[in-house]
Amino acid sequence: MRLAGRFWVVTLVLAVSSSTFAQEVTRYVRYEDNDKISYGILEGQIIHELEGDVFASDQRTGKIVMIGDVQVLAPTSPRKVIAVGFNYISHLSEPSPAEYPGLFAKYPTSVIPHDAEITYYADATDLHYEGEMVLIIGKTAKNVSVEDAHEYIFTVAPGNDVSERVWQQGDLQWFRAKGADTFGPVGPVMVAGIDYDNLMLQTRLNGEVM
Repeated sequence: MRLAGRFWVVTLVLAVSSSTFAQEVTRYVRYEDNDKISYGILEGQIIHELEGDVFASDQRTGKIVMIGDVQVLAPTSPRKVIAVGFNYISHLSEPSPAEYPGLFAKYPTSVIPHDAEITYYADATDLHYEGEMVLIIGKTAKNVSVEDAHEYIFTVAPGNDVSERVWQQGDLQWFRAKGADTFGPVGPVMVAGIDYDNLMLQTRLNGEVM
C-alpha cells in the first residue's frame, strides 16, 4: 500500500496461531488474467481458478495460474463499505471502547488492491494510515442480531483506513477524509476458516512495526 510520490509503504499483517483455526483455512484472491477477472483459491504461489462468483460457489475449474503472472485485485468489489469508529484502545481517552462506538461509511471507489498507490491530493496536508481488520460479508444481511452476526462473515482481510485528519476535523461528514478515491487499500487475500475474534493486527511503516 504505497503513497504516490512519497516514501510511505504500509504493510498489514493479520497473525493467527494454529489454536485459532475453526476449520481448514482457505485463502481467496480476486485477480485479472488476460483481461478476465476471476476468483481463485491461493495455495502457495498457485491460484486455482473458481467458477463464477466466490460467494455462490468455490467449485474449481481445473485451471491454475501462478500468482506472479497475474494482477491481484482487491479481494472484492463491494457496494457498501461500513466502518466502525473509535474501536482501538490507542485511539481512545477512555480505558475501554464505548458500548456504541459509532459507524461511518467509505465509498466503494476508495477500495484499491494491496500495493496500489494511494493518492496524496493537492489540498491534503495530514494524511494518516490506520491498519484495520476487514470483515467481508458473504450474504445479504439486515437487522442481524449480535449472536447471529458471525454467520454472515465470509472472510477476513487486512486493510488500511487512510484518513486525512484536517479534512476529518473540518468537514461535516467523514466521506472525504476517509472515503476519497484510493483511501481504502484491502488485501491481497481474504481468508476463511479462522477465529475472527482471536487475531493480531500488525501495522508496519517502511518495515518498522508501528
